[in-house]
Amino acid sequence: MAPKPSFKESVWVKPSPTLYFTNIPTDTNALAELEAHVSKLEGFQPPMRTAKGGAIAFADFASTQEATTAMHNCYGLSICEMDQQGGIRISYDKDDNAAKRQEKEEEKAKNLAHSLCDRYHCKIC
Repeated sequence: MAPKPSFKESVWVKPSPTLYFTNIPTDTNALAELEAHVSKLEGFQPPMRTAKGGAIAFADFASTQEATTAMHNCYGLSICEMDQQGGIRISYDKDDNAAKRQEKEEEKAKNLAHSLCDRYHCKIC
């Protein structure tokens, strides 16, 4: 019988417009190289956010499709000769902050449109 995966390995993260990078070495310029590469990808919305002293990073994209394309583009990327360290890990951000911000902006625009319709007695809404 195959060993059961740990909880972390068995969790599936829903695709989102935000990518999550981990295992970034902090004693090299790997973060700068990664940011230089990601900033050239279509749909990237700067700035790239970091945490834990640069060991993890988040990159927002305009859409989930562009984030997925960027993720595939980053597979096999050679940064600071990290092959001995297991490489940088990439996944979708499980908290999906970019999607939450987009939902808030859409809700705000919707509320504004309804308030204008109410003010001017619009029959469209």
